[in-house]
Amino acid sequence: MAEITCLSHIVIRSMKLDEWADYGVNILGMEVAERSAERLCLRMDDRAYRLIIEQGPEEDLASAGWELDNQAELEAFVTHLRAQGINVGEAGEDLRRSRKVERLYLCDDPNGFVHEFGAGYKRLCQPFRSKVLVSAFRTGELGLGHFVPLSQDVETSEHFYENVLKLGVSGYMRPNDDLRAVSTHSGSYPHELK
Repeated sequence: MAEITCLSHIVIRSMKLDEWADYGVNILGMEVAERSAERLCLRMDDRAYRLIIEQGPEEDLASAGWELDNQAELEAFVTHLRAQGINVGEAGEDLRRSRKVERLYLCDDPNGFVHEFGAGYKRLCQPFRSKVLVSAFRTGELGLGHFVPLSQDVETSEHFYENVLKLGVSGYMRPNDDLRAVSTHSGSYPHELK
């Protein structure tokens, strides 16, 4: 069974690109990879970027990008999604080029944002340079790391992430009766921690 290797990138929509640039560079220690009036891309390793901020009023997560090892794995994963009744479409050429990937598919999340599935992401030769970090981020096969989507219907989301996206469950948290969190992981999660 084809599986997601790692979280490759996230896209956030915001009207505050200058604030995101300052936060990304001076607090998170990332590097500006691209900047325009409509978009900011932040880099943290040998990828063209890991965090994209696009101009928009939402001030929220717009999409989560997932990497698969190769195009054969990607095609098998898309076949699995379609067998689960998920409407998956191939990304247009402009979006594929913007994401700097050889192949890209999209589907909607039950929470209202988009999932992007890709293979063949562009890697850069020039070293990552942070203004604030002494060394570098340790990403490797783990990719960006993690993100926390909010959901009004945790059961539907949990089913989607576990049974449709095939992410493994790492643990549960219930800080109070009104809040429940489910942690999941991709295939690159260290085996000793699974």
